[in-house]
Parts: sequence; structure tokens; C-alpha cells
Amino acid sequence: MEKAAKVKDLKEKLCVTVKGNSLALFKIKGKIYCTDSKCSHASGPLCEGKLDKTTVTCPWHGSEFDVTNGKVKHGPAVNGIKSYNIKVKGGDIWVDI
Repeated sequence: MEKAAKVKDLKEKLCVTVKGNSLALFKIKGKIYCTDSKCSHASGPLCEGKLDKTTVTCPWHGSEFDVTNGKVKHGPAVNGIKSYNIKVKGGDIWVDI
């Protein structure tokens, strides 16, 4: 597990880099999720996309992903994104990367 961020810094979504990987952290109803930040279609920054419930929309071409599991909900992306297990300890968010 690698430290990704402090819980207090995550309001709704946050871009982080952990061990050279661009990740997106999302907070939904108090639960935290982590996925790759790069859209599988054209590498758009998902952590900058619109979050609606558990769906993030890529700001570049509109692909939609479920942040709870990384699956594509709507294209143009055809491949999902990786989701990561997280752990909160001592006010820090740790990612299993």
C-alpha cells in the first residue's frame, strides 16, 4: 500500500500521482474510491471530469465509467479503467498499487 493523499484534501474528487501512476480519488457519500485517472479511450483526465453519483464522465470525449469498479457505462471508450483497493488509516488514504 502506498500513501496517496490526506482524507481532508479529498472533497469530491482529487488527482494524485502514486509511484508514477496518475490516479483519481473519488468521495461518494463518505466512501472513497480510486481508479486510473486516464480515460481508456484517449487518456483524458478523469479526475477533472463530472461526477454524478458513481459515474465519472471524461471531460474530453464523454466516456462514462463507474468509479466503484472501473467498468465502462457509455463510450466511446470500450475498455474499462483499473480500480484500486484503498485503506484509510490515521487520516491518510492508502492505495494498493
